[in-house]
Amino acid sequence: MRTVAAALIIGWATSGAALAGPAFDPVLDGLDRGCERTRAFAAWEDGLIGQFMPMADPSDTPGPPKGFERAVGKAEGYDKGSHIRVVVPVDGTFRGYRLKRLSFAFGKQNDLHAYAVEFAEPAATIAEAFDAAVAAGDRTLRRRGGSTALDLDGRVAILCNLAK
Repeated sequence: MRTVAAALIIGWATSGAALAGPAFDPVLDGLDRGCERTRAFAAWEDGLIGQFMPMADPSDTPGPPKGFERAVGKAEGYDKGSHIRVVVPVDGTFRGYRLKRLSFAFGKQNDLHAYAVEFAEPAATIAEAFDAAVAAGDRTLRRRGGSTALDLDGRVAILCNLAK
């Protein structure tokens, strides 16, 4: 009986948000409302562009925002022909929901510029939490030539497309 109780306690303590890293809200604030980027997010993204894009200047490639270094895994870039895809695993939360990774697409000789905040939560949970804010943000962003949506088909993410 003690073994079962211990297993239940250990299982509870190591699942879900119990082990989630820091809240990324100060870095990701605004992404759920029209893909607004904080200074910290923009600098981090610029660093990834410098690190992975051909013809970029890699001399100024800041890493993850200060205080989040331990919650960010190694960024990996993949050449997809027309663009570079960069995937960054993260261990933390956004608005209280567990994150899985950030994914970026940077166009090569085109205007592709997109990123996604991917969650480690059920699609229905994220839809309920973010649908209204993302829909309102999409209306605003479309006037500027971009778009945002919840991507719930195959992954659970807020997708930002800033291509014009």
